Amino acid sequence: MEVKSETSLSLRDILPVKAKYYDKNRAPKLLGQPTIVYFHVTVLSLDSINEESMVRSKYI
Repeated sequence: MEVKSETSLSLRDILPVKAKYYDKNRAPKLLGQPTIVYFHVTVLSLDSINEESMVRSKYI
């Protein structure tokens, strides 16, 4: 397996040229290879958790 250096991709690299060929159910690929997506999530606040207000499932 060949290891490549990490480079940034633009939407133009992974989306088809014609919008009508875009399929949101297919994974984006560049040259047939899966696209690795890095993301970061920051939680700004967390409110109190009340177990009584949670919906219970019938199948527990």
